[in-house]
Amino acid sequence: MKVCLIGNMNNNFFSLVRYLRDCNLDAELLLFKNEMPHFLPEADSFDRSFEKYVKKTNWSYNLSDVYFTPRREIIKTIQRYDYFIVCGTAPAYLAKVRVDPDLFIPFGSDIHKVAHYRHLFSAPFRKWHRFFYAIRMQRRGISKSRFVSLEKLNKKFENKFVRPLNIEDQRIFATCPFLYLPQYENGQMDSYLEKSTIYHRFLEIRKKFETVIIQHARQEWNERGERVVHPNVWSKGNDRFIRQFAKYVTDNSDRKICLILFEYGTSVHKSKNLIAQLSIQDRVFWMPKSFRRDIMGCLRGSDLVVGELFDSYLTYGSIIEGMAVGTPVLHKRIDALYTGEGLYPMLYGNTDEQIYHSIQIADRQKNVLGNIGLKSKAWVKEKFTEALGEYLSCLQ
Repeated sequence: MKVCLIGNMNNNFFSLVRYLRDCNLDAELLLFKNEMPHFLPEADSFDRSFEKYVKKTNWSYNLSDVYFTPRREIIKTIQRYDYFIVCGTAPAYLAKVRVDPDLFIPFGSDIHKVAHYRHLFSAPFRKWHRFFYAIRMQRRGISKSRFVSLEKLNKKFENKFVRPLNIEDQRIFATCPFLYLPQYENGQMDSYLEKSTIYHRFLEIRKKFETVIIQHARQEWNERGERVVHPNVWSKGNDRFIRQFAKYVTDNSDRKICLILFEYGTSVHKSKNLIAQLSIQDRVFWMPKSFRRDIMGCLRGSDLVVGELFDSYLTYGSIIEGMAVGTPVLHKRIDALYTGEGLYPMLYGNTDEQIYHSIQIADRQKNVLGNIGLKSKAWVKEKFTEALGEYLSCLQ
């Protein structure tokens, strides 16, 4: 059988296609034409061997392209394949030619944005008919999917975005293996990092401080009273950590502790202004938006990886990346939402007090961190193995 994976947001499917090929499946990845540069396979690989099973399409994540792409072109693109694993707007493209996906693994906006008619109101009126058609196809593609892989989410997300799609009968609660662990464990990364300018800059910072905390998630947060369309989706709560970090540095000025952030997201300028207002510029270092292959070494060499602090999620890219290299993570997780999940150990950031206390642990109790890091790394491996087994079952 020939398996087709369509879309590669966050490099999720580039990881998954490699796992499937390791299981001796004839699997290929089709990229959308507008994949972001830092989510292309070369951003998460140390060689070019992927070129033999990664192809490009003329499709895109844009709803207008779903409307305009001829059916004959879609059929020509997919006719060689037997099974389809999809994300992004791929369900809409397949629905347009009445092909049902075998497995839909959403990454975010493909389920909370382009699958709902309220998205029409963000489009110019002249495009409404295109968007309406594409959203209808997206909803049809999702509803016709044999399986939908979507782990438990916070109540707001579930009620507002998931429940209206009526996917409970198809839903499996798997943690998508969206990071290809073998390449970060076999020495390939160490060889690459020797020539990585990002990593060498990190090492220069590491030498000057006893405690290094890193947050590589997008800078996305909102001022009080600032109007946002989807505050529970878009905000990462970066400002909450910056404020508590500043408080800790002020209270413990003798400690050699720093924070590394990345110039990625719409709130970078706001974060830089906040840091200046709090007078902690000498403790915060900015890296340019970078490829995962460069970032992973920085995460491994840090004491703590900070994730999202606005709303509760069980897993997502930035914390899985930290856990995968054995570095403890701090983020917001309301454990009561995930009963029966077998939760990984972490440092909590549900409240400002917890954030401050977690910074203190990272700075003064390194022995605690080591144990957390090892156990969370083991959790990632276990969950990835379970999910891959479920996905293979979906392809039978």
